[in-house]
Amino acid sequence: MIDSNFEDKVLACALKSQEFIGVAGRHLRAGFFDSSVPKQNIAKMILDFWEKYGARLSATGYVEGLRDLKNRKVITAADAPVYTKEFKRLQDIDVSDYKFILERMIVFIKHKTLKKAIEDAVSKHLPKENFDEIEKAMRAVAEITTFEDSKAYDYYSDKAIDDRFSRRDLEAKAKTTGISTGIKRMDDFFPKKGWYRRELYTILAPPKRGKTMGLQWFANAAAMQGFNVAIFTLEVSTEVYSDRMDACNAKIKIKELPERMVEARDRVKAMRPKGKVLIFEYPTKRLDAPEIERQLRKLEQAGVAVDILIVDYADIMKPARWYKDDGLREQASIYEDLRALAVLFDIPVLTASQVNRAGSNKEIIKGRDTAGTWEKIAISDAIISFSASDAEMLKGEMKIHFSECRNMDAATIKIKTAYNFGRFYQEFVSAVESISD
Repeated sequence: MIDSNFEDKVLACALKSQEFIGVAGRHLRAGFFDSSVPKQNIAKMILDFWEKYGARLSATGYVEGLRDLKNRKVITAADAPVYTKEFKRLQDIDVSDYKFILERMIVFIKHKTLKKAIEDAVSKHLPKENFDEIEKAMRAVAEITTFEDSKAYDYYSDKAIDDRFSRRDLEAKAKTTGISTGIKRMDDFFPKKGWYRRELYTILAPPKRGKTMGLQWFANAAAMQGFNVAIFTLEVSTEVYSDRMDACNAKIKIKELPERMVEARDRVKAMRPKGKVLIFEYPTKRLDAPEIERQLRKLEQAGVAVDILIVDYADIMKPARWYKDDGLREQASIYEDLRALAVLFDIPVLTASQVNRAGSNKEIIKGRDTAGTWEKIAISDAIISFSASDAEMLKGEMKIHFSECRNMDAATIKIKTAYNFGRFYQEFVSAVESISD
């Protein structure tokens, strides 16, 4: 049951706030309220009215609901004044903090629903090996959110047209609206001069060719611009990430950090940016998209809004949904969920993926060289590959290729790296002519 004082707040918000009932109505149940007082029946009136009419319960709707309760002999005529007094009392409760109440209520409902799902799994589904029902229940828990129903965008309305052109005017004056990669010649290929909100970017490269180094560089560059970055790592430890970033920022070789400890510490502290870099470490195949969302919501509640999300990397995440004998579909679902996070949080999401064996030997890797499902290429807004032969690696050279991209032309640049300093980018070398393969 919900705490008595809190349930008063929930019912008052549901009665007086259309935004609140629009979200709560999808998850709230009358059975969550105390059955010893009229609240449970009033809650049912509110929820039934919203389900039927898509609106909060009106005074007229309440009168009709009360009449129905009497006709069905759920209550007597003598009970009616008690209900009306309770209804009026709820109407007098201040609901200016309805968003806070909604957040608390969603957490309560999620915990209660999860508890029931676990109980049902143990008592009903596991003995029968009915894993589909368990998955369905877990998915229902994951879908309990505070997001409002999606509203239609009226493309040809005067407001929409004016808003679009005002936005473009502001973007033109600001000159850039994306988050810079930290590599000027790379930024030039982006329509928004950097990573842009609501888009999923996938870095494609063979093993040990700089995927993590690149993601780390992009994270640090974003923080230097004042953006908050959340990194979820499933392969490289927090210690390794930290060592590389310390070396990069202090301009000291990674292997020299122990002997130059004080110097490195002072340099990092002296150039500390406004943006945060928050690193979450998970074991391989133990992280899924709902867990990322949970952590980002916790940060929001703590007052930290994440501006860019980096997942290192998607191929070794756990799918939020399991498909019987269909590992490729599970892999595709991970990319779908990451792109959903980009939209839900209005941020760019960066991740990485492995190439297949044949692609590892190509001079320039393209999207079709990906390992696993092709759907990851279709789902991503841009595929950016890192290619380097053994000879190029020895010289510290790397080719960055823009491959399958929704809003960008194919292009390739060559850069110098300095991995011993924890730096993915050292200097620009040249633009590369198109290479056929």
